[in-house]
Amino acid sequence: MAVKPVEYFFIVWMAHITVHIFNGFSHAVLVDMTDTLIGGPLDGLIATFGDFNMDKKTDVVIISDNGHRAELYLKDGNDTHILHPSPTAYIERPNDVITSIGSGDFDGDFQLDLLITTKPTSDPFNTTSPTRVFVYWGDISDMQFVNETLVTDQLRDQPLIMDSNADTISDIFGEEVNGQKKFWLTRANSSRHFVSHVLRGREDYHLKIPNSNAFLDLTGDLAANLFLTTLKPGTGDVVFEVWTYAEGVDGEPSSWQFTEDYDPPPGGRIEHMGISTFADMNADGLMDHILPVCYNAACINGSVFVRFQGLTSWHQMFDGSTLSSDRAWGFVPPTVHLTDFASLPLMLRAGDLDLDTYFDLLVVMQSTNRDSSVQRRLALLRNNAGTNLIPQWITDPSSDNSSPILASFLDIQRTGELDVMLVNQTESGENRVCLLANKMSVDAYFVQVEVLRGLCESTCPGNGRGNTPYGINQPGPAVRYDTTSSTGNTQKSGGTQLSQSAYFSLQLPYVLLGLGQNPNFVDYLRVGVPAAVSDSGKNARVHEWTSIIPNSQLIVIPSPLDKPDDWISKILIIPGQSVLLTGVVLICTCAVLALTAAGLHYKERKDDEKEKRQEAHRFHFDAM
Repeated sequence: MAVKPVEYFFIVWMAHITVHIFNGFSHAVLVDMTDTLIGGPLDGLIATFGDFNMDKKTDVVIISDNGHRAELYLKDGNDTHILHPSPTAYIERPNDVITSIGSGDFDGDFQLDLLITTKPTSDPFNTTSPTRVFVYWGDISDMQFVNETLVTDQLRDQPLIMDSNADTISDIFGEEVNGQKKFWLTRANSSRHFVSHVLRGREDYHLKIPNSNAFLDLTGDLAANLFLTTLKPGTGDVVFEVWTYAEGVDGEPSSWQFTEDYDPPPGGRIEHMGISTFADMNADGLMDHILPVCYNAACINGSVFVRFQGLTSWHQMFDGSTLSSDRAWGFVPPTVHLTDFASLPLMLRAGDLDLDTYFDLLVVMQSTNRDSSVQRRLALLRNNAGTNLIPQWITDPSSDNSSPILASFLDIQRTGELDVMLVNQTESGENRVCLLANKMSVDAYFVQVEVLRGLCESTCPGNGRGNTPYGINQPGPAVRYDTTSSTGNTQKSGGTQLSQSAYFSLQLPYVLLGLGQNPNFVDYLRVGVPAAVSDSGKNARVHEWTSIIPNSQLIVIPSPLDKPDDWISKILIIPGQSVLLTGVVLICTCAVLALTAAGLHYKERKDDEKEKRQEAHRFHFDAM
């Protein structure tokens, strides 16, 4: 429901008092709710998230059958279990194996399609073997994926899903075996035929395998850039590149222009470099570059470096050598194949688990004992106010989830609190999807933003399915808020939607930003969608909202696309625990006041009756 700011003022004020009465927030508790919420462990490997039936709930695609099958699990909100397999929405690949899955609307029909990459069953980890890319087209009417289209069978590595021409329709980027970096895109409502365009410039810099390509704002203008991890010609050293989609000059079309490059962290020799991740680590509203590295082949005592946007140096936020344990813990080496069909490189996944405005990181760690026994545990690297990362174990070797291989944040019930969905490997090598629910003692506040394509509101497919679809989530939008904290200081945070898609990045189709224990209105919230940037470095597709209610879900429909002042927004309020406590306090206060008033009224009536009796017994001299 939508609540006006004026009507919400008293509730916010009472919530502010309630937070101080019921203080104790800061530590999130993760409880294994696999049996309760999803009916037991699911068979397979988490592949991607998305709203496939357009009911504004997050569904999950899982790879099963050892890489030969992909299944869609719908979050239908039944009273029994949250996720249920769709009987018709599945893909089977008996002659090869699925190595990754992404989602997007590639043909502009406002239905979510699936992009899958495949490798030969005999050797799925051979980096010299070309990767084949297919798109399976979504059909919401029958809830299935039909008529796959081969995009290319000559890709060197897994592709990036992005919007290369800022038309809100998802495109594909990658490098072919001949060394050409290309975009593949269709036209809206076309015959689903992909056309390729070559990325001009720096042709001798080839993409690193595995790649860390991303599509997000890295310059602070709320317009998405193209981030590439390449190799320097002649040396093979890693170089990070930033490209900008610039407006054409003198009638020329808009195009991607190289902006800058920079090197990895200096110092010791890096043996293994993980996948780059991006999040606002210091709560300044800008996206920072997060890079995990290993200094030896076994990945013992790895480090996490962060390059804050606007700075040119790297900051070490985590040093694995500080872990105190009876075993030497480190990251999982990329040379270790945790599955028989899919590569799971070293990757950190970001999310604000405790909603304190600072993003935390999830990572799988392992140790090898003297008897060569291997243990794996899931760790949370909790962000300590942007200064360092404090490791905390999430799983234990004695628990049911004793051998995790993959984990991601997911707000499974859309309550504004991130849960953890993980894949645990059994002793027989089978993969089981489990769910750890987030149980906080007292909740913090948040704002959740979901940016859709913007070209579909009332005519979307699925209108007759008992819901109100608004469109498909698009890759690359930037979200940033500025507000005043309860202490009077300026508070900021930012995020990006669907910036990466390869190697099980498992990003959510919305942006969830924590507000901490700040029940005040969000003063300014800015949303920018991908666009060609002018010479002045300005993104014309930016809209600003003011006085956003905390614990709200903002659905942004950027339509008309080039008229941000006319963009449509839908706001939904998600009541939190503090709001309920506020209601209890308010009801108790009203009850006390009502009892006090009733008691005073009763006492007044008794006094009146006593006075009347005394008056009746008096001797009236006037009657004589």
